[in-house]
Amino acid sequence: MGEHRRGLLMEAAWCLTLARLRLAVFPYAWTVRRHGTVHSPGEGHARDKERHLTSHQRAIAQEIGWAVDRAARHLPVVMTCLTQATAGRTMLKRRHIPFVMFYGQEKGRKSSEFVTHAWLTAGGIPITGQDVAENFDAFASFFDPLGKY
Repeated sequence: MGEHRRGLLMEAAWCLTLARLRLAVFPYAWTVRRHGTVHSPGEGHARDKERHLTSHQRAIAQEIGWAVDRAARHLPVVMTCLTQATAGRTMLKRRHIPFVMFYGQEKGRKSSEFVTHAWLTAGGIPITGQDVAENFDAFASFFDPLGKY
């Protein structure tokens, strides 16, 4: 493993750990507010499609997805989908790469059996949580509305 990948893996482990601590300590509403303005899923999908990444940004986004997944699987505690999406979001934001985070509810469930999932994309590239996202209907998206990233 190269030095670059090792550094990304360490950063991902750190971001995952911080995200998990925040989720454990602060109320859920605080976490949602930190993700920014809530947008409709349609707005999120449109924003993700219109943001074209350079080949360099695409490569970095894919590496971040790899690092978050790998670190999450090897840390000694379970890293939820929201923890992984939050860590990936932090890493993309640091590099000014546009992203969209989605929250969804599992398809076919009664409202009393609310099962949620969070996933992250960057310019159409799956970063975290895409492996099961197709089983969920998005109900919210978060992105930078001013296009700073």
